[in-house]
Amino acid sequence: MLPQLQQQAAGPIQILPPGGIRAANVAAVLQLTGCPEVHAAVREITEPSPAAHHRGLHFGIPGQGPLSCGKTSATALHQLLAALHAAKTQP
Repeated sequence: MLPQLQQQAAGPIQILPPGGIRAANVAAVLQLTGCPEVHAAVREITEPSPAAHHRGLHFGIPGQGPLSCGKTSATALHQLLAALHAAKTQP
């Protein structure tokens, strides 16, 4: 479905494949969808912030505990960007 949407959009609208995009699969996603860009949230689960202990605030990631939180992983982001660049420069 994404390849057809990408062909229909072809210019004024950019289709961004989301969900589970990682360095290990970004090349395949680009190839299979025909999309030149992706949407990715390169997060890791971290310890709760001090604000998480405030009684009036509720944090948490479902399935990860009531005080878990996510933050962008610089390492995963750099790996994804390197893989994306490599995929775009392959002949």
